[in-house]
Amino acid sequence: MSHVATFREMELPRPEALANNDVDERLFQRIAVAYGLSFDKFDMGEITPPDRIGDVPQPRVRQPALYVSKDQV
Repeated sequence: MSHVATFREMELPRPEALANNDVDERLFQRIAVAYGLSFDKFDMGEITPPDRIGDVPQPRVRQPALYVSKDQV
């Protein structure tokens, strides 16, 4: 039995530079999926499972700059 995580369905944002603005929203989603499927799998990169991604190191805590008022100068 294969253990596959579920997919979260998301609406694709309509690009501002879309040449044909009168495309129905449902049709646009289908065209976008078809366009994505038209790429060769070797040009798309690979999916890395979350358990193979290392932890991001914690950022260094910066000390706040000391405030010098005009009276201290």
